[in-house]
Amino acid sequence: MMKKISILTLSLIVSFFIISCSDDTESNVENEPLNANFNFELSSETIPSELTITNNSTGAESYQWTFEGGSPESSTDESPGTILYENTGDFTISLTISSGVESDTHTESFSLVLSETTGWSLFLEKNDIPFSNRYGMVSFVIGNIAYMGGGTTTASSSGAVESFYALNLDTNEFTEIAAFPGGPINWGVGFSINNMGYVGSGNINGDRSNLFYKYNPSLNEWAQTTDFPGTERNWTTLVVHEGKAYFGLGAYGGSTSLLNDFWVYDPETEQWDELASFPGGIRHSAIGFSIGSLIYVGGGTNADRDHLDDFWSYDPNNNSWQAIANLPGVLSESSSASIGNYGIIIGGVTNEQNQDASDNFGITTTAVSIVLRYDPINNIWEELIKFPYMPRTRALCFVSDEKIYYGSSGFLSVSNGWINDNEIYVFNP
Repeated sequence: MMKKISILTLSLIVSFFIISCSDDTESNVENEPLNANFNFELSSETIPSELTITNNSTGAESYQWTFEGGSPESSTDESPGTILYENTGDFTISLTISSGVESDTHTESFSLVLSETTGWSLFLEKNDIPFSNRYGMVSFVIGNIAYMGGGTTTASSSGAVESFYALNLDTNEFTEIAAFPGGPINWGVGFSINNMGYVGSGNINGDRSNLFYKYNPSLNEWAQTTDFPGTERNWTTLVVHEGKAYFGLGAYGGSTSLLNDFWVYDPETEQWDELASFPGGIRHSAIGFSIGSLIYVGGGTNADRDHLDDFWSYDPNNNSWQAIANLPGVLSESSSASIGNYGIIIGGVTNEQNQDASDNFGITTTAVSIVLRYDPINNIWEELIKFPYMPRTRALCFVSDEKIYYGSSGFLSVSNGWINDNEIYVFNP
């Protein structure tokens, strides 16, 4: 009988001990202080950069992260994973945690800059280029070869030329190719689709033209393709998008006789089709590029000779236009390109005198050295590293291997005459 009592007593003691331990553990969890805290690491202090987070918070039942300028911009996960930053600037990470009764917030800040390899450098010196300064040249790229030609050696079409050159971007060597068959051409457009080059519009043989020609690099031959069916014009805008050329706006009778129509050329059928007109009004020298599924057009000069800052997106899927963020200032006669998920604008002309050009080059001009990047996800314009050489308008511009080649031809204004360099520069965004 005594033995049974002892066993029962021991069992009660063990049960009491287990219950006591369990109660202590629950009490510790309930009493854990609410404290928002985290550490982060950047893959690089230059863009693009990936940010990873270690969450050291305690006492939380829910989490709310905010990543200013990041992708994604927010998260409710305890461990949000990797955050991508593609823009320069100062950024803040914020974490707010909640216990269901109270909340606590912790923030951290950091900065991202451009890498040392990002920026401008001289690609070809004047003596390496077989043609003199020209204004209003056209260009296109097929593979590793950049083709460029036409333009005028004076302030008018009287100095236009028809010669064309091929530049091997691997060897930096020029080869003169078959001349443009339409005759001297300036202020036209050039583009490439399916390993063929296309050149046309602008002034051909001294008159505004609707002629277009196709260049076959394997044969070094030009052949006339379908004429543009709209009004002959110059100072137009052309954007290549998903294997087609979108073309329009421009001037048909001087700087005040302007257009706002918009067309598409399909090289498979060699046909032109008119699209919804540009809603921003008539203008010449507008800027255009393509990002993702959309085409972007804006800036330029209206019939009152005012430079403009509005910008619009065009959706080929539903033939519609929509206004986007304005440029940070008025801009016309700029060069443009598409790099990755961004649109890039270089140079051009504004309404104000360029003091930097006066200080650095001793010239009086409204031509600018600005470089802008458009981010379609956030609908914002950012200023990148300025073109560090003499500013210019309507300069030669083409893209290869995610780099922008810019320079050579260009103009300051009639009163200032020609720029005094004929070099080609390269920009790594």
